[in-house]
Amino acid sequence: MIPAPDSSWFPFFEVVRKTETVQRFGRVSQVVGLVIEGIGPRAAIGDMCHISAADPAKSIPAEVVGFRDGKTLLMPLGEVRGIEPGTKIIPKGAPAQAAVGKALLGRVLDGMGQPIDERGPVDLESEIPLYAQPSNPVLRKTWGSEPSILS
Repeated sequence: MIPAPDSSWFPFFEVVRKTETVQRFGRVSQVVGLVIEGIGPRAAIGDMCHISAADPAKSIPAEVVGFRDGKTLLMPLGEVRGIEPGTKIIPKGAPAQAAVGKALLGRVLDGMGQPIDERGPVDLESEIPLYAQPSNPVLRKTWGSEPSILS
C-alpha cells in the first residue's frame, strides 16, 4: 500500500523506495604487476571502482581498463600492497570525475585531487567528467581580466 502524497508517511516511503538493497560487487581473482583482474563487477571501460581493503579508510580507487576471458581488468590508482584474491571490488557506477571550483585556485593537489599543501580540505562546487568532449576553443570564454591573445 502506497501512502497518499499528503500523508506524513510519504517522505519515509520515498526514502525506502529509493534505497538500493542489493549491493553489486566483484572479487579480485589475480594481480599481475599493476593490473588487477576481477570476476565482476559489471562495469564499462572508464568506470571507477573501489577495491576494499581491510581498513575501509584505505579503499583503493581503480579504473576499468579492459576485459579478458570474461574477467574485468582494473588499473589501481593507489598502493596495491595488501590486495589478495577474494578482495571486494565495488563499482562506483560512473566514470572518473574531477572536482572543480574556485577554491582550487592557489591550492596544491596530488594526482588524485587531494590537497597536500597543509591548508585543510578543499570545498569544491561540483564534479565534471574526466573524459569529456573538449569544448570548441573558438567559443570558450576568456578567464580573468587579462586580454586574450586574439583580441
